[in-house]
Amino acid sequence: MNRTSLIISVLAVIFSFIGGFLVANSLNKSEMESLRAENGRVKEAAANTKPKDDLSEEEIRTKIAEADAQPDRIDFQRNLGVALYSWAASKQNTDMISESIRLMERAHKANPKDIPLTTSLGHAYFDIGYYKKEMASFEKARGFYEIILKEKPNDAGIHTDYGLTYFLHEPPDNKTALEQFELAVKADPKNERALEYLIQALAAENNIAEVEKRLAELTKINPANENLSGLTAKLNELKVR
Repeated sequence: MNRTSLIISVLAVIFSFIGGFLVANSLNKSEMESLRAENGRVKEAAANTKPKDDLSEEEIRTKIAEADAQPDRIDFQRNLGVALYSWAASKQNTDMISESIRLMERAHKANPKDIPLTTSLGHAYFDIGYYKKEMASFEKARGFYEIILKEKPNDAGIHTDYGLTYFLHEPPDNKTALEQFELAVKADPKNERALEYLIQALAAENNIAEVEKRLAELTKINPANENLSGLTAKLNELKVR
């Protein structure tokens, strides 16, 4: 399950549980992938729908304080934490993402087998790692992704995100990233996002033959893919080196 479908699935429960906390009804998080021109690595940034009515920090802090005052209300910690993460991710607000992690970790400690919650935690740590360039947060994200992959070994989306924690790490571990992207594509050969990252990782290895092969696959799947031109340009750069 990718991030967008995960958020859509949990929000229905969250809205009924916490009522007016999130007044928006369209907080699903979408993703845009574009190339980092300076080094050929991927930049993953959120392109999100905005809520109809913005929430004040005071409103948010009030709900967080309520959760902190009642840490034994596990369902409240979970649902508020996931909802807060969805909202904070749409704003790229790392302070609030960190707050959501606190709440979600309380619930996860009580029920570590809650896979949707584990997924949100992994993504939250991933976002902190990406936006704040905190390598330790990428490492924490991996731990949650590993839990998920034990239960869902063919989850292409999680394999892709897991690979990205290595690909975007400084310094990168391109070998491990490649392994994960390949597993993602094996699990879902038509997964464009996984293919895009696999192509970029192959390009980082100067593997022209495999880049050409995977580009052909991506083109066949979706000739209108918005990143095809950038990936093709990268291939042409490799050929003239």
